[in-house]
Amino acid sequence: MFSDIVNVLLFNGDEIVTPDALIDSMNFSQYKADDGKIHEQERDTFKIWEGQDVEMVLFGIENQTDSDKDMPFRIMGYDGASYRSQLLKKKVDNDTGEKTAISCKERYPVVTIVLYFGETIWQYSNELVDCFVPKLPNSEIANRVSQYVSNYKINVFDIGNLSEEDIEKFQSDFKLVAEYFVNVRHSNSDYVPSGKSIIHVDEFLKLMSVLTGDKHYAEYIDMYTEEEKRGGKVNMCKILDARESKGRTEGRIEGEQRVLELIDKLIEDNRTVELSNISENEGLRNILYVEYGL
Repeated sequence: MFSDIVNVLLFNGDEIVTPDALIDSMNFSQYKADDGKIHEQERDTFKIWEGQDVEMVLFGIENQTDSDKDMPFRIMGYDGASYRSQLLKKKVDNDTGEKTAISCKERYPVVTIVLYFGETIWQYSNELVDCFVPKLPNSEIANRVSQYVSNYKINVFDIGNLSEEDIEKFQSDFKLVAEYFVNVRHSNSDYVPSGKSIIHVDEFLKLMSVLTGDKHYAEYIDMYTEEEKRGGKVNMCKILDARESKGRTEGRIEGEQRVLELIDKLIEDNRTVELSNISENEGLRNILYVEYGL
């Protein structure tokens, strides 16, 4: 999925980055803050690409479900830590196990992609210079200062705003992810989930659970057998049907529980007349729900 995302968003769907050319890299980096303490920051996904025509590129992917006006600061911090790590590497002595800082001669570019899955469009600028509050006023001194302020641009891709043409370029399960978030963004009542089989069912459901905040997606993992998963029998249509069915079941259980609580209240207050009528009188039930705060 990682290589597919990079190829579509950065290379217009051309298969430039292949999965076998990607190496998992450490997602953690450290920095010293003003309090003098060492703090740790974690990237969502970080991989090294040893590809054609380039020695190495470090790709990072950050997932966002909310717009963040400070995103340029965060990405600059991540990228800066990655560049900093190229200055000093740890060499381990095989005999003593001691680590010694050595200079790394190679220098590699770092490319970070921000995938935004919000229900509304990304609301903030992708440039560092637009993050300053208050912004530099339009004055002679401010203009003279601003020419020495280095800008930093980030790569934000608004998944809910992708075109059908862009979505069709995806070859992995991410196509189904993109389809879903485009539908959420545009509230398309005619949305029909793709019948395309999910390749990596467990990973797909875990990702959807994280991105949507709906824990039910992760619960569906055990709903399918390994044979169904490997046989390509799981698709988004089945998952959404299961989600709708589970919602109806939970709604029915919640409704039954509400009635039982109302019955307990009426018995406690010896309201036998209302008690005998609530089963057939929905209007009365609703009035009593409000009265008892149920």
